[in-house]
Amino acid sequence: MRTLKLAISLVALTLGAALFTSAQAEICVVLDEANDTLAQNEKKGALALARGSFENAGEKVVEAPCDNQYKISNVRMGRSIIAKVGGPKGNRTASATRIESLGDVYDQMIRSLIMGEKYDDTAGNAITRKNVTVKQAAPLRASADAMGYVTVGPGFISGVDADEIPISIGGGYRYELDSFAIDLSTNLVWATGDSSGGASWFGQIGGLYFFDPTANNSLYAGGSLGWGAIVVNSDEEGEDEAGAIFDFDPYAGSGLHARLNAGYALLRASNIRLFFELNATLPFYNLTREIGDKTESQYTPVFGLSIGVGWSRGNSLTVRRL
Repeated sequence: MRTLKLAISLVALTLGAALFTSAQAEICVVLDEANDTLAQNEKKGALALARGSFENAGEKVVEAPCDNQYKISNVRMGRSIIAKVGGPKGNRTASATRIESLGDVYDQMIRSLIMGEKYDDTAGNAITRKNVTVKQAAPLRASADAMGYVTVGPGFISGVDADEIPISIGGGYRYELDSFAIDLSTNLVWATGDSSGGASWFGQIGGLYFFDPTANNSLYAGGSLGWGAIVVNSDEEGEDEAGAIFDFDPYAGSGLHARLNAGYALLRASNIRLFFELNATLPFYNLTREIGDKTESQYTPVFGLSIGVGWSRGNSLTVRRL
């Protein structure tokens, strides 16, 4: 009985496929002679490539004329060729860097038309391992400005009552595009006082966004994640069970943290930079200390205001509005 049901299912599937094939719309492909500038033998080749691409996409191609007609045209500009295909499902235009890439370009344009996808989307289904063009295999990329920098300014460690303004020093490396930058940085905050003192060290990687991307001067904001350590000491004293006086251990902790920063960058069109920045470092951990058999903890964010100077080698390739 199972064999009979399986046989009936196979027959139904075969009949369904046959009916779908017979009902499939036929298309034809013609050359737009008025807008095509290729040589006569190249025109024939381009037409054959376009027809083959439609067939590879699952379309039934017949001789013109027909109800579902697609037109193709090719315009040579130097070594490059601007190819266009248009018909019932829309239009696509693309550039082939040389005539040998025309078949791959047509294959991607036609697959994108049939599937209703954007052309030249490397994450889509129009591109396959068999139709990658030379331009896609070796794409052009915008140059990024690589910049080293140092920073200095006051810092504030929560829970530290420093007699003098705590000092924060740091440095980093930044890769900038017009509107976005990747930033790797480290900094040390040192605070001393008669009643308490502390130190913190942080290293992080994150991103920055420039609100006026092409301007010479711009506000920016960003965030980062990293690892660091904080120590906070005080002159507190305690008395043990025997009556002896002892100094409390410092609060200490280390681990992951997040950093938020905002600032103003100047001279972005040059090979040097000047920037002013506010930042807040928010640890994902508490500082702890042992007092006898008990453990005390406190949360200790660190804040800073700094001025930074950066420099890069070579000439910037990024065009910015002054």
